Amino acid sequence: MNPETIVDFSQANGEGKDKEQQDKEVEEFFQQNKDFLTSYAQDSSFTVEPGGFTDVAGNYIGFAIDLKHGRILADPRFFTEKGYSPQKATVGFLHELEHLRELADLLAEKDGAKIWQRQNSRFRSRPRLQILDNCVADVRENRSIQHRAPAQREVLTDLYRENLFPERNLENKPLHLQFAFSLLRNQMITDEAIEVDPAVKEELDRLSGIRTKSGATLMDFLTRPDLPPSLRLKLEEQFLEPVYEKFFQADVEKEKEKSAQSAESGEGEGKPAEAQPGVDQSKEGVLQKPAKP
Repeated sequence: MNPETIVDFSQANGEGKDKEQQDKEVEEFFQQNKDFLTSYAQDSSFTVEPGGFTDVAGNYIGFAIDLKHGRILADPRFFTEKGYSPQKATVGFLHELEHLRELADLLAEKDGAKIWQRQNSRFRSRPRLQILDNCVADVRENRSIQHRAPAQREVLTDLYRENLFPERNLENKPLHLQFAFSLLRNQMITDEAIEVDPAVKEELDRLSGIRTKSGATLMDFLTRPDLPPSLRLKLEEQFLEPVYEKFFQADVEKEKEKSAQSAESGEGEGKPAEAQPGVDQSKEGVLQKPAKP
């Protein structure tokens, strides 16, 4: 299998289980859901196949798209090993399939491969951008699930309310993460008000006031499942990234001040130029979609 044609979306840890038992669990999942998955894929050019593969670094890849052979490799254990119920694991599985479908749509666009490569290059130079993109893309993928599998709508909401974003108050997080996480949580849990810094709320309110001619909000428009992926990325970069970067820089300045104060009091070495607020929180509440070169 040519690694250049494979895109990794998530990893599953199969350690501690007998391989035969692992293979049996995966096979049973696909047998039980074969008809549903085939119908859901809605693309005869791709086949959904059980299992994954181990990359050159020894990591087990649980979700990937093999562009050369037109295959989606998928392993539901990525979710069941997190303790999700079978229903939530299935929704999580569909969510990853939607990421794969969006990538396939992007690559099918004119210059789609160049756009994808540019995006990955930007993620490598500024990894924090991937957090924002994950949040926005997650809304898009979840809306597609709600449209194409409406029976899963309640399960999807419960997944975010009970597992991914159980906390309503985000004020203890850096401003840029408050902003990114709010974009996702507000769309997925619509009956609960979220608590964020006033500056973040002000920007969220401002963005919600940006409307299309038909009255749709900015987030509703750019997360439409039928919107070309290239346009989603363009709008995200134009409208959301400037706000996100503004908050990131504010977080950096705050970390510099804290480092300087610690240095003056002798409590720390004070290295403000290295401040990277919130990096360790990037996976919280987000179904990850790591980018690969």
